[in-house]
Formats: sequence, C-alpha cells, structure tokens
Amino acid sequence: MSSLLNRDQNRFYSAAILLLLALSAYAGAANAEQEFRLNLEKGATSAIEIPVNASGYIPLVLITKKDSNIQSLQLRLSKFTGTQRGDNLPVELQIDSKGVQKTKTGYSGIKPDGGLVNIQLKLPKAPLAGNYAGDLFLMSDKQEVLRDWRLILKPALDRNATLVLGRNAMTVPVTLPDEPTVTVHISDKDEKLPLFGVTVRPETLTGDGVMELNWQKQLSFKYNGKPVSDIDQSPSATATSSNEQAARDIAAGQQAKIEIGFHNLKPGRYGIAMRFGASNSISDDKQKLSLTLLVKGSVYYAIAWLVFAIFISYVATKWLTMRRSRLTLLKRIYTLRPAWLFNEPPETPLIWYFATLKQAEDRLQQRVLSVAEVDDLLQQATLMLPILDKIRQLRIGVSEAPYAMLVKRRAQLDIRDLVLRLGRAVYTKEMLASFELELKNLESWLVQASMITRYCTLVEESIDQLLGTLQIDGLKDVISQTAVQHHFDATKDAELKKKVGDSFDELRKKPAQSQLDTSLMREREYSWLKLLWQRREYAEFPVLLELDPHKDLDKIYTVADKAVWQRIKDNKRELRFIQPRINKGIATEAYTGITFEIASGNDLIDKSYLFNHALKYNWTISILQKGDKTPFTLTPQTTEPRVAQFSPRKGTLSAKVEIIHEKRDDPIELSMAENLSIADPWFTRSIRAFDTTELVALIIASGVALLSGLMMFYYKNPTFGSVQDYITLILWGVGVDQTKNFLQTLQQFSSSSS
Repeated sequence: MSSLLNRDQNRFYSAAILLLLALSAYAGAANAEQEFRLNLEKGATSAIEIPVNASGYIPLVLITKKDSNIQSLQLRLSKFTGTQRGDNLPVELQIDSKGVQKTKTGYSGIKPDGGLVNIQLKLPKAPLAGNYAGDLFLMSDKQEVLRDWRLILKPALDRNATLVLGRNAMTVPVTLPDEPTVTVHISDKDEKLPLFGVTVRPETLTGDGVMELNWQKQLSFKYNGKPVSDIDQSPSATATSSNEQAARDIAAGQQAKIEIGFHNLKPGRYGIAMRFGASNSISDDKQKLSLTLLVKGSVYYAIAWLVFAIFISYVATKWLTMRRSRLTLLKRIYTLRPAWLFNEPPETPLIWYFATLKQAEDRLQQRVLSVAEVDDLLQQATLMLPILDKIRQLRIGVSEAPYAMLVKRRAQLDIRDLVLRLGRAVYTKEMLASFELELKNLESWLVQASMITRYCTLVEESIDQLLGTLQIDGLKDVISQTAVQHHFDATKDAELKKKVGDSFDELRKKPAQSQLDTSLMREREYSWLKLLWQRREYAEFPVLLELDPHKDLDKIYTVADKAVWQRIKDNKRELRFIQPRINKGIATEAYTGITFEIASGNDLIDKSYLFNHALKYNWTISILQKGDKTPFTLTPQTTEPRVAQFSPRKGTLSAKVEIIHEKRDDPIELSMAENLSIADPWFTRSIRAFDTTELVALIIASGVALLSGLMMFYYKNPTFGSVQDYITLILWGVGVDQTKNFLQTLQQFSSSSS
C-alpha cells in the first residue's frame, strides 16, 4: 500500500481525503463515543478495533476535498469473517447522499468536492459471538485502490451470565418406529441476567458399542416450539433481521425450552454430547448434556419374522417334497410357450391354449396341489400345440406362395373354417387327432399341382351349392324392380339382366379339366352372383349390380362388408350372448373351461366374412366374489365372435364385449344378459377338510412361538434389532414349528404301531 501511495503521491497530496469514523460503543454498562481518524498519510493506522453494541449501526463520515484529477470516488466493503469459527457476519454498507449510486459491489459517484458524505455500517442487532474482521476499500473512478482499512468488530458486552441446564445426563429408551423428542430447559444460573444468542453444538461421546449420530440428518431442534435449522451457529451470523436475532435470547428471570428430535434411527445404542452456550455466558461443565439412546426395533418386525420363520418351516416340511414335480411342470409350461405363439391371431383355439396354460400355472400356485390335474391340462396343451404350429406353417406357406389373391383367399378361408370348427370343439384326444388329419389334407395348398386341383375342386363345389339355391328368373325380377325404383331406362335394364344371365350361364358350364385361369374367372363370377343373390332385398343390391366382377372384385367385397357393418349397427339390439358352453358337464365351477359366443340370429350377419374374421372383439370377463369391492377381470381379445376362458375363482361372473371395426370409429358394446354363478371346484372343497387339522396345529405352534420368543428375546433386550437378534428369533420360530412336526410324527407313529 505504501508503494501505491508513493506512486500517486503528487495526485493525492493536493486532494487529501479523510475518512472520519464516528461510532458509539458500549463498555460494560456505560455509553461512550469514540472517533477514529483514517487518513492517507504514510504510516497511518490500517487496522482498527471497534467495540460494537447491540444497536445494529456504526455511523461513518467521509470528508472530501476538491481534486480536479479525480472525477469520483468509490467505497467497497468486504465480507466480515469470524476469527474463531470462520463464520460470516452480515454487514451492509449504506450511504445516503445525493448523486451517490449503489452498485453490486458497493457505492460509486462520490464527488471529491470538499463536502461531507454520511455513511453507516448496518449489522445484526445482537451481541457478537466473537471477533469479526473485514476490509473497507477507497477507490478512484479508474478502479485504483487508494487505501484500505482493516476493521475488527469486537463484542462490547462482558460474559457475566452463566447458562445452566435442567438436566445434564439422560438415558432415553426408544421403540421403533417412534422418533423420540428430548426436552431441555435452560436459564441463567441465578435467573437475574439475560442470555443472548443461545447455541447448541455437538461434542464427541465415546464408549463400547456406542453408535454415532449424524448431527445434520438425524437431529432437529425447536426453540420455544419453533423449528431452528442452524442452532449450532450464532444468531448474529445467520439472522437476516433483528426479530430473528432476538428469537434466541432469554430475558432475565425467564427460561427457554429446547426440544431435540431424533430421526431415522436404527436399533442400537447411541451416545451424543451437546454443549449449550450463549454469547454473554461463561463456559463450564454445567452447560454440557450427555444423551444415551437405547433404540429397539419394532415389535411388529419381531412378530413378522417369527411368523415368517414358522411359515418357512411349514413350507419346508410340507411342500418341499413336491418341489421337483412342481418345477418339472413349470418347465413343461415354459416349453409349451414358444415365441411364435405370441404373434398368432387371437382366435378361439389360441385363446383356449393360453387359458389352459394359465390355468395350470394357477393350480400350481395352490397351497395344496393336485399334480395329476395339472398334468392332464398340460397333456391337452401338448396335443394342441402341434395343431397350432401346423396352422401357423400353413398360413405362412400360403402367404409366401406366388399365388393369385383369389387362391390365397380361398386357402385362408379353408384354414379359417378348420380353425372355426376347432374353436367350437371339445378338446378330447380323439377330436384333436381328427383335426390333425384334416391339417394334413390342407397341406395340399403348399404344392403347386395339388393346390390347383384343390382350388378348382373347392370353387366348383361352391358353384354347385350356389346353383342349387339361386333362381335366375327371380333375380331378374329383382333387377326389374330395382330398375323401376332407380329409374333405369329399358336399355340399362336389359343390359343388367343380360349381364347376370351370362354369368349364370357361364357358371353352369362345367370345365372339362382343372385349369387355374378358368377357375379364377369362375370364382369372380361366383362371388358376384352369390352376393347379388344374398343381398337382393337389401340397399346395397343396386351398387353391387353395376360393378364388374372381373374388374371391381375388391370393391364388391368392400361394399358388402360395409353394408354388413351398418346392418350390425342397425340391429345391435338383436345381438346377444349365446348360452355359454361348459367344457365339463353342466355345473359351472372354477377352473372349468367356458366358451362365450355372440350372434345376431341373422344368417346374413352371423355367416358373413366380416363378422367371423375381420372384426376385433375385446372381451371383459369379471368375477366378483362375495365381500369384494373390485372384481377380478379377464380381458382377452379375438378376431372372431367367440372366446374360451376359465374362471380362476368362485363368485358371480359377468361378461361383455366391445366390437371394433378397424376402419370405423364407432364400436359396439354388448353385455351378457344373465350372470353365471361360479362354484368352488370339487378338489378345493375336498382339500379344505384336510387343511383344517393343519391350520389348527399351525395356529397353536405360532402362538407358542410368538409368546415365548418375544418374552425371551425381544423384551429382555433394550437394543433388540441387530441381524444376530433376528437370526436368533428366526431359529426359535423354526425350532418351535419343527418340534410341533416331530410331536405330530411321533403321534402318527404311535397310532400306527398300536
């Protein structure tokens, strides 16, 4: 700083700037004012000790002199840091003078014109907890430091009070999950003097088996009922207002209550020492509090572990003998779920297959198993899986074959017809074997030569069926009526009749041999005439009549499907659930297969391609048990108007379905008119009688284990909760249950011997 003054001496000599610091300080109980002259003279004092009272303000006066070389002056104040604890004291520089501007770092715009500038330092209104030091910088408008002074703030009060505690040592028993609170009352020893800035700071407490507490995370404090987060720091260092600072003061003759809360404790022995203090109190051992916490785990955990131990023992004794067979069955279920199954269309046989595997899994979860019944279910699934695989292979082969679309459509309908009949069948071994034979016949679709023969044969069979029912004269009469209704002229009427008559005549001509191109042409004529005959009394007939089967076949199908969907919507009140078919007899029991199906009673809808193959059916099957508020729900999806499911529990079964057309946004909902009553399966009723004896013995053993285990291990140990404690409790529970098993075995042996 001397070098700085020497360098700028000529400039500063003519504009000597004096900073007069006038402050009021307390010395004991007397009031006196002192002045400290700060100047730029070489060798002037740069460190000044200032006693501070509790008023919160230190007045300053800046005396300037005119200097043409300096445009303006700046004042900046650094942080004030405690010399003992390193904490910060909030001190604010304030200037109330015309033309002076406040900046982020201080004040600027102070004119060196020979005038006076009133300045003051603002700090918390409380006795200081120690000495605090900071710097005051005087700078030019060119950011050059002209001078800095080291200001040391010292408390003006004497430490003449003595803080004492109501108790200096405590042992607190705790049972989790409780979070204890310890209350400490503090006051002046003689209750004659006030206490300022009460603090509580941790000290170390050591000993064998003592666990440490995390001061920041596991302890909380309340001062006179109000939470305090920084009680280990002086209020003068953290308070932002005089009210906050005075909140931790104690008036003469009064006492304060500090509540110490403990959180996130674990079982064990905790020890902690705390040092209570005040800024005007002398220190002695009466201000130290020693706490010991004996934390015990929750009794509910002890009971839970005992029950768990008995349960494990029961399972190990009664069920582990069936472990190998159970794991074998689970492995079979896993192998019966190949990945390709999840990519197949959700048709009734596939839904039945998944339901069967789920049923087997559910039965394996029963407390007492019937392995034979689960094995029967898996046998049915094992017979069904090759059939589903062959259906998949047929579909893949047909879709990848270089066939005409009509050929593929005919093959897919052939496969779907088998799937439809498979979905309505009762799955016996003989029935599934017959379907396997039919699938072998369908493999002819995958060979070019046999494909042509099968396709031509099926087309001719369909044509023969149509010719057996279609009356060409009646169809022409309908055309005449349509011509009148739609105002067709005579020429168009004749053309339409000739068109229909020519198609009819072509179908009556049997081809000499199976030729694919010929059959494709005949298939188009057949499809068009069949739809005309079926829809002769419906609104779409005129549209279908004017379409060309050789050019507009896809449009013909679209018009037909659209009309069916509209007819389903118009007649949705006619839709109904068919009485569910039960796979095993008439009685409706849990785990008995049930097939749900809907129909309209109108063959035009029920036998249409759209209704049976092109719609999506979202089923919701709910089973509500007595006493339950929320039903158990199954939500299968199919592409046909039927689904096979089973109820995994007894109760009242209700069903509904949402019918969705992917190209329309107006789904149809339908609910089953009458609910089904699902009874317990026979094997569950037979098992219940067996469970009664086991349950009584298990309850008695559990009661003995709980009472004896808690009395011997839990209540006698004030810090129960370690891993070793729980292991001991578990072994006790297992021992009691095994003793029960031994006595039961001994009784059975004695009975059999006698």
